[in-house]
Amino acid sequence: RATARVSKAVAHYARRDQDDWEQTKAHEVTAFQRTGTDLSAMIEDTDISIDDNQDARRWAQRRVMMRGPVQKTYIVQMPHTALQRLPGDQIRITETRRSIDEVLEVIEVNKGFGSGAPTVELVCQRNREHGRESGFIVASSDALPARFAQLTGYAAGSITWNASWSATQAILPWARQNIIYQTDANGFADSADLQSHLPGIIL
Repeated sequence: RATARVSKAVAHYARRDQDDWEQTKAHEVTAFQRTGTDLSAMIEDTDISIDDNQDARRWAQRRVMMRGPVQKTYIVQMPHTALQRLPGDQIRITETRRSIDEVLEVIEVNKGFGSGAPTVELVCQRNREHGRESGFIVASSDALPARFAQLTGYAAGSITWNASWSATQAILPWARQNIIYQTDANGFADSADLQSHLPGIIL
């Protein structure tokens, strides 16, 4: 199902029809606007059944966060070990050279049975919608994955954003995908680190 992208969500809430009155809360991330010659905002106006100001604010933030980023599609060639993968499965893809470390949903499976060993082509996309967003069961430890043990900033753990991660780039995609960081009013987990911008919910 195609979903329209949104760079600005406007929530109309606490409506009183008898008074022709309502409140409005908006959230916008300009980085999600159209690119090229048309830089206009992609606005979604929605009436929501919410009465609380903070709830309406969070609704608008999540709407932009879920529908703002450009959808990415990955086509992955896999060996026969992936023959049992089905649409709807969740897989993790890592590619250090391209700073990819994401959990994706399989949306299409193409199997090849030629003269050699069977092959599998997986078409994957990143989940965005509320109802289909990937979840994670995490350990109580804040330690980064062991594969990062030799990198700068590993020992400090993952709870607090570490500006030294920007020097290697390897830890950054993992941290963005797996950890939620509180940001300042401009969306930075660390105001001194330009790599720490996390477009989404600002707490």
